[in-house]
Amino acid sequence: MPPAANNDVSINEVIYDFLTIEIINTHLHHKNLSYAIIDTEQRIIRKGNFNGLTVHLRVAHMMEGKYFLRVSYEDKMISLPFKKITSSFSELSYARR
Repeated sequence: MPPAANNDVSINEVIYDFLTIEIINTHLHHKNLSYAIIDTEQRIIRKGNFNGLTVHLRVAHMMEGKYFLRVSYEDKMISLPFKKITSSFSELSYARR
């Protein structure tokens, strides 16, 4: 599937255990960025800060469903939709515990 993107940040539209955030705008490569994962009821599921070209967030613990990644930087905020799907591997690893 093609990524949901804008001119600055890109993510995949469908994810499994990891959400990969790619910073496209070279001006932002060394900036502190804030993120929040929001569910469809506007609840914050996870939030934090990062810097770098690519960030991988482990989201295996999240329920299947639709979410939004909100990234804030400088005076901008973008919201990118994505769908979380539970992978077979995650189901097996949790079942063994």
